[in-house]
Amino acid sequence: MNIRFLGLDEVLALHVDQIETYGGTEGVRDLGLLESAVAEASFGGDHAFINGNKRVAAAAMFMFLYLNDLELGCSEDELVELTLGVARGETTKAEVAVFVASRVSAP
Repeated sequence: MNIRFLGLDEVLALHVDQIETYGGTEGVRDLGLLESAVAEASFGGDHAFINGNKRVAAAAMFMFLYLNDLELGCSEDELVELTLGVARGETTKAEVAVFVASRVSAP
């Protein structure tokens, strides 16, 4: 299986979409930090965007899964807790991986 990752342009497009849909201030606070997050496929803990960091992190995860013909089965509350845990530094990458692996399936 060829794994498809999101690029910088795709993440920026997700950011614009999230801001247009839910509100906030569009813009990148730290391009280097964003480029690093994209390269590592790790969002949420750092704040590369002016607004919408957590929303973009969740959207990027769903888009990554979609691009790889997978979907995440979890409640909205579970997703919110996961996303907030990452943002607060209380949830590690390994814990995110376990969460996703235990709830991911092919459509």
